[in-house]
Amino acid sequence: MKAQAAPNIPRGSMGMTGALRIILEDVASGKPQTSPVGIPGSDSEVTLGVCCQRLRPVGLVRDKNGSWSLSEEAEKWLSSKDDGYLAAVLCANTKYLGEILYLLQKPMKASMLQEIATTQYFMPWKKNSEVNRRTVWLRDLGLVVFHEHSLLYELTDAGRSFLKTIEVVFPESISEGELSDPLVYEASPWALSLCELEQEDLRSRKGSIGYYPGGKAELISTLTAYIAFFEAPRTREEVEAFSTANYGIKPSSARSFLNMLSGIGFVERASRNRYQATELAILWNKDANPLNMCCCLHKACMFVFEILHELKNRPKTKNDLSAASIVKYGFEKENGSEILKRIHFLQLAGLLRDHKADEFAITQAGEKLLESVSVQSVCESVDSSASDSIASTPVSCCEELLAELHLSSKDSSNHGRFERACAEAFKRLGFKSEWLGGSGKTDVLASTYSAAKYAYRITIDAKSTANGLVNESQLNFDTLVDHRKRHDAQFAIVVGCGFQGERVVSRAIKHKIVLIDVESLCKLIRLHEKTPLSAQDY
Repeated sequence: MKAQAAPNIPRGSMGMTGALRIILEDVASGKPQTSPVGIPGSDSEVTLGVCCQRLRPVGLVRDKNGSWSLSEEAEKWLSSKDDGYLAAVLCANTKYLGEILYLLQKPMKASMLQEIATTQYFMPWKKNSEVNRRTVWLRDLGLVVFHEHSLLYELTDAGRSFLKTIEVVFPESISEGELSDPLVYEASPWALSLCELEQEDLRSRKGSIGYYPGGKAELISTLTAYIAFFEAPRTREEVEAFSTANYGIKPSSARSFLNMLSGIGFVERASRNRYQATELAILWNKDANPLNMCCCLHKACMFVFEILHELKNRPKTKNDLSAASIVKYGFEKENGSEILKRIHFLQLAGLLRDHKADEFAITQAGEKLLESVSVQSVCESVDSSASDSIASTPVSCCEELLAELHLSSKDSSNHGRFERACAEAFKRLGFKSEWLGGSGKTDVLASTYSAAKYAYRITIDAKSTANGLVNESQLNFDTLVDHRKRHDAQFAIVVGCGFQGERVVSRAIKHKIVLIDVESLCKLIRLHEKTPLSAQDY
């Protein structure tokens, strides 16, 4: 239940503790939330409201209907001026803060602290930013010192004394079993009834959740504040003013959030120019249960509880889930931010958890919930226009290949992975397909099983790119033509996640090179599974 992010506030020349004191005193004095905090030595224009959002997870401020106030802990620290007490509050409410003090009994570099965080404490951090933020706090609290010549951090005498007064978490105590249920909520009967959906209803849900302000930590409190605000009909101008004053977001962002609330059935028009909370929103807001919120999302949006179904057998990364959303459930395109939004809601409800680095795992509560809700059938999602007889056939064994095509097409550090996937893809289309690779060779050579009169060969070059787009500079058309001639092939194909620019297409036409994006290739494989074509048809 501890905050994963250390408080990120402007530091200036005051240090973190001095800056924090200014911010908390501004809260106590009732300073407008839209005002910049004004830390000496800092040119940051972050507002008081945004700082409060960042301080709330560590228990220093409280939010009630969009109005911020000091917690008892913050008031005690301000009055006592005891930085040791502040350090204790931060360690009690922030993951991997007191643990850094324990580790720094032996001097370490930030890179080693980062490695321990990800490998032993399963923190999903790819960069050192969170470790660095923690060490800044600990240095300003006088608990840690940094040696610039060696880049080592080390405990001070004050840090050693303070460490004796707190409890720390050791890696062996946070095994996968310990992490399985961070917090268990019970879904209300009305919420579960929303999830009693037919397959037609599940397939017709919208794909995008939409925009919401703030991060995961503030998500539920933000929703409760807005619903309370909408209990009385509000004009769009009032919504924009409320959003700017309390959350520091632009009018355009406020309108986007209004659309999101409308899309999940939480806000409706009361008149031509006014909006109000729906009965569903008011019902949810009585206890603001995150699990009930997930049920509301599942009814309105695709691929919510389906994520839990995908995690039943093994943990997966966000990219794995993004690929599955397209291949199995009918998402139009890969959208990592939409997948991450769903993950945030499911984490808040205790249905899934961080596993290792980039992976997520289902919890026992998530497994239990799956027994009570309807989820979209994989075989029905592949082609929403398919007849009932086709939709009821067993799930195709090619799904793993389709997911691998999507994932490997963006794995630019391992070109062979995408080449192998393409070789397998053309086997599924009925060709004799061989992965060659290597300098001077085409990546994949495919040929038909046809009689000599109808036989032909295809050279296939697989282009994996991290951003998902193949541009003109990444294709050597003369080399592609040379590959076609060298292998005595009749056709040459380039497969990529997508292609960028009109010149790529015009040059491909000029050199008679076929460009196939991954989604089109996947569509061919799906259609071939249902109605196989001959090599001559292709």
